Amino acid sequence: MDKVIIGILAFAILTAPVAAQNEVSLVPMQSSATYGNTADVELWLNATGFQGGQIDMAYDSSCANVTGWNRNTTNFMIGGWSHYDGRDWITFATMDPQPVSLSGDYMIGTLTIHCVSESEKDCETPLAFITPSKILDDRGNRVLATWKDGTFRCLALASISLTPAHATAITPIPSSDAASVTHTTTQAAHPTSTSTPTLTPTPSPITTASPPVSSAPTISPEGEKELPGFEAGFTLFGLLAISYLITTKGGRKSE
Repeated sequence: MDKVIIGILAFAILTAPVAAQNEVSLVPMQSSATYGNTADVELWLNATGFQGGQIDMAYDSSCANVTGWNRNTTNFMIGGWSHYDGRDWITFATMDPQPVSLSGDYMIGTLTIHCVSESEKDCETPLAFITPSKILDDRGNRVLATWKDGTFRCLALASISLTPAHATAITPIPSSDAASVTHTTTQAAHPTSTSTPTLTPTPSPITTASPPVSSAPTISPEGEKELPGFEAGFTLFGLLAISYLITTKGGRKSE
C-alpha cells in the first residue's frame, strides 16, 4: 500500500506543470568595444504577470561608462533613467492601453556603453544587477526572477591589429643610391595624401664660435634655459669693463 502511495506522489510531481522561469538578462551578455567607441546592449525581461520594475546596475567606471539609455516606449510608457559614477538606475512600467499585467519576453530598452579605459591592456567589468533591483506586479508586489549579469570588455588600442588599409609601404633602398631614402606612407584616413620625403645623411656637427642661425636654432631644453641669460650677462660685463678702462685712461691723461 505504501509503495502505491509513493508511486502516485512521484507521478504527480513528475507530471505537474513547471512554473515559468522569470528572467532578466542582457543581450549580448558579453559585449565589447574599442577605446573611444561604444556598444549597444539590450536589456530583456521574460516573466509572467508583471507590470514594471526597477533596475540598479553597477560596473567599473574606470573601464566603461553608460552614456545612453533608450527605453522601449511601445510597451513601457512610464519610466526614468538616472546615471551615476559606475551605476545606473532604471525604472519602467506599463499603462493603458497596455494590459495591466504582461507575460512573455519583452525588451525593456537599450544601453549605450562607452569604452573609456586608456590602459595599454584590455579591461573587463561586470554589468551587475544589484539590490534593490526587482520586478513588480500590478499591485506593487515583488515578482521572483533570476537576474543574469553580463560583462563588458574595453579593448586597448595596443591589442587592435593593423588592417591592410593601415599598412606602411617602404621602397627598398637601391645599392647604387645609398645616400637617399624614399619612404612612402599611405594613411587610411586620407587615401589621397601621399608623402615622399627624401632624407640626406648629415655630417657630424662641428662646434664653432659662430652664433647660431636665427632662422632655425637648435638648442637643447637645458640650453634654452641657460644660454640667453648667461650671454646677456657676459656681454654686459664686457661693456662695463671697457667703459671703465676708457674712463680710467681719460682721467689719467687729464691729470
